[in-house]
Amino acid sequence: MTYGRERAYIQDFFNRHAFNFDAFPPEVVDVYATAYSAPGGMRAAFEVYRAFDQDSKDDKETFAKSGKLRNPMLFIAGQESGFLSTVAENIATEIAENGIVYNRCQQWTLRPGRESRRFCGGGVSLF
Repeated sequence: MTYGRERAYIQDFFNRHAFNFDAFPPEVVDVYATAYSAPGGMRAAFEVYRAFDQDSKDDKETFAKSGKLRNPMLFIAGQESGFLSTVAENIATEIAENGIVYNRCQQWTLRPGRESRRFCGGGVSLF
């Protein structure tokens, strides 16, 4: 389905999931497209999604036996991520004690400048 159209797939993915489209200029999209165009590139990318069901089963079993994680955890999702911010918040409360949601971000939260300083401040205050 994506063979030969890796760049279009990647561009569409970023367009649908990025709050700031300028964070992914053409030269950045080209890097991803080149990597995903390599033999097995898209298959490897999709393996993440194929593993979700097994991950969920494994996690439920682990947390039923061991309880919540006691070490500090950092969960980050941008407020504009829609379901991703809800998922991150749910995960944070189910398995750990801490989570942060940043405003004006979608799936990718770190960029040089103000956003990365804000992230670092949030991460440092957690620990």
